Amino acid sequence: MTTDPPSTHPPKPTHPVYRLYVDESGDHTYRALHEQARRHLALLGIWFGLSDDYERFVEELTELKTHFWGPRQHDDDPIILHREDIMARRGPFSILRDPEVATAFDDELLSLIRRAHFKIVLVLIDKQAHLDRYREPFDPYCYSLAALLDRYCGWLTMKGSRGDVMAEVRGAREDGMLQAAYARVLKAGTLMFRAPRHSAVLTSSSLKIKPKHHDVAGLQLADILAQPLKMACLAHETAAVKPTNVGTKLVCAVHPKFNRKAGDGTLRGYGIVRLP
Repeated sequence: MTTDPPSTHPPKPTHPVYRLYVDESGDHTYRALHEQARRHLALLGIWFGLSDDYERFVEELTELKTHFWGPRQHDDDPIILHREDIMARRGPFSILRDPEVATAFDDELLSLIRRAHFKIVLVLIDKQAHLDRYREPFDPYCYSLAALLDRYCGWLTMKGSRGDVMAEVRGAREDGMLQAAYARVLKAGTLMFRAPRHSAVLTSSSLKIKPKHHDVAGLQLADILAQPLKMACLAHETAAVKPTNVGTKLVCAVHPKFNRKAGDGTLRGYGIVRLP
């Protein structure tokens, strides 16, 4: 009696090896689209390997916070990096009103981001063009999420790996729509890929949604980068839109981390996705 030789292929892990962190700049409504700030919605996805890469980033981000704010004594009062609060110098970020402190903080944060190992996809949708094209337009956020999952799952497939997805709480209605959109991608696929493409590499049947106070480092990084990357992308096409100095430095710091086509390094359609 003969037996089959042992497989040379390792079994697929049942746990996520990567995690995609999602944040947005703009809103999902079709109101006041004549305003430049409301016309475009950007959905940013950042993924880390959940072992050394992410653990190292969390450790170094904690060290940065401790350097500027000291050790936090209570788990329910962490320093949460939120771009709007940082820019407005609100709450604990009032220390950044001191120009020397602000410069030191910007430099250390930029250095941390440059060292970190992660991948980026930015999906930018022109809501006015989307509304003009479709008689019954998709929800822009959910439509953008599908495009983001296409790129993330394509990358996971190429790597022979698996992952999951996490976003920040936005509100009961919005979170419900997002969960439904995620489930629809797993069940029915997208305009680009059929369903098995996504379900084969995503380890969770539902989106992980966490509130801001949970102090998730990956979500904080996505929050910091979403607006500058959106503005930089628009600046290539709209002369009136210019990123800030700090925003420009952030864009430069993460430019090598964009997802690109294997082989020729194509960025458009892989790391930066424009939707009508």
